Amino acid sequence: MIKKLLARNRWITRNYNNVKFLRDFTFRYHKILRYFEEAYVAHNGEAPVAVINTPCVMPPLAFLFESLITTKLSQVGCRAYLLLNDRKFTKYEEISITDTFKDFDLDLKGKYAEFHTRNNPFILKYSRFLDPATLEKAKQIAAGLIQSEAYVFQDIDLYPYIDASLVRFYKTAPGFWQAEPDHSEFFRSYTENAVISVLLAEKVDHMLDPTYIFTSHGIYSTYGPFYKYFKNRQKKVVVYDFGHYKPGGFVLTQQGLVSNWNDDGFLAAKMAQIEDTMAAEFAGRLMGDRTKGLASDLKKMKVGKREDSLLEQIKGKIQGRNVYAMFTNVLWDASNTDSDHLFDNWSEWILETIAFFVKQPDKFLIIRAHPGEAEVMPARVGTKDIIERRFGHPADNFDNVFFIPNDADIKSYSLFEFLTMGLIYNGTIGLEMMYADIPVLMGGTAPYYHMPFSTQCAAKEDYFKAISQPGSILALQQKHRQTLLKYIYFYFHINEIPLEFSYENIRIKPPTRAGIGRILNDPNLDHIVDTIVDKKDFFQDWEQASKTATAK
Repeated sequence: MIKKLLARNRWITRNYNNVKFLRDFTFRYHKILRYFEEAYVAHNGEAPVAVINTPCVMPPLAFLFESLITTKLSQVGCRAYLLLNDRKFTKYEEISITDTFKDFDLDLKGKYAEFHTRNNPFILKYSRFLDPATLEKAKQIAAGLIQSEAYVFQDIDLYPYIDASLVRFYKTAPGFWQAEPDHSEFFRSYTENAVISVLLAEKVDHMLDPTYIFTSHGIYSTYGPFYKYFKNRQKKVVVYDFGHYKPGGFVLTQQGLVSNWNDDGFLAAKMAQIEDTMAAEFAGRLMGDRTKGLASDLKKMKVGKREDSLLEQIKGKIQGRNVYAMFTNVLWDASNTDSDHLFDNWSEWILETIAFFVKQPDKFLIIRAHPGEAEVMPARVGTKDIIERRFGHPADNFDNVFFIPNDADIKSYSLFEFLTMGLIYNGTIGLEMMYADIPVLMGGTAPYYHMPFSTQCAAKEDYFKAISQPGSILALQQKHRQTLLKYIYFYFHINEIPLEFSYENIRIKPPTRAGIGRILNDPNLDHIVDTIVDKKDFFQDWEQASKTATAK
């Protein structure tokens, strides 16, 4: 009832969210932050400096996790600081023109967070590094970049980060924000953000000379250029993301701002230590749960209860043809921009693949729009929209292309029985199809793209040619099936590190001072911090560094 009321009245929603934020920060997050302050150890000497960057305190969970990492790094001898943005960026990616949030709301929350962190011993505000003259300089530089249409500044190509911010702000598909009437205004804002991010990194580098950088996986104009500045200077930059497959799970990498989570060398170093039988048993249990929709990340999407009629329609249209299925991503969630390989972006992969099949009447293509577009991450411009805008007719009006909308009540796994081949950009469902012995072809670079069981294409021509070669792709997957099973064990079981610190614990029962002690003494947190400061080789080696059970 409450959700329905909020959905119908944006004014109520805005004020409800503002009040909830102020309440939670006052009675919950503020108390946790005080406990971290008590545990923080100030180092005034020349110890290695660790800088944690947090462009925004919303959502508070990320801010608190970064405070936790700052505190723990101080306890292992680092001079650790958390950089907090005190409203120095022009715009933020956290809001959308279709959302209920306004600039006023973020300003209110920002001021409130600043008030509660004003005497924090480990927080350094952006304003310490960004004086008015520097911000004015950023505006002038941004204006010059826009005028020249060359977005390289300090050897950093800023355009991908600007583009990602616009995709997120409009909740649109890559390549489609240009259709918005006010896009030039926001393009300017995000270009300024990107320049500010670089100038901030310059000042931090000059004033603090950090050895370690820790940041969120965000690729946007507020995060990405800061990250890239230090990466280009051979600093150790660690990126984290919240996990999807375990309670309190976190993923960390030194490889980039995108989900290239297995490239730290762990897999190559430890693959032989993963037992064949253990990997096979785990993969069997996991895939069984996922195909039944029992996995925690799938329970958010309420699909699969009334799918019989759709399946009957598909059976009636196949007519003996080879059947291919394209499983799309949530298009506005551009967290995998660096995964573009053969195509400019996800949108072009979808559109060019459809155009190919339209000319291949002997083949049948099913397009499954990601169910997250409808509920979990609602899209303003989704798969259906980009198809109809490009082809000029309804998405379900093709002779040999069957479109399944994002709100269709059908499980993607129910399509497996029809498939000659599955087509993905970089999604996890590729592993699930490979496990089911379905040939998989990728249009982008998934985390497992370089694994021996994956088919790599050097050019678009190779991709379109491979569509007609399901047998050779399946043979490759079967040849390396044991490696696939080990990779599934790695990706879903080892790669994500479970911690005492979790959203569920904080939301349901905020930890006491004793609870913070348990969080700080979590052996998996010890392992993470030891890996940041080079005492350990791989984040993913946490199992061997801790007695914490991996299966929960």
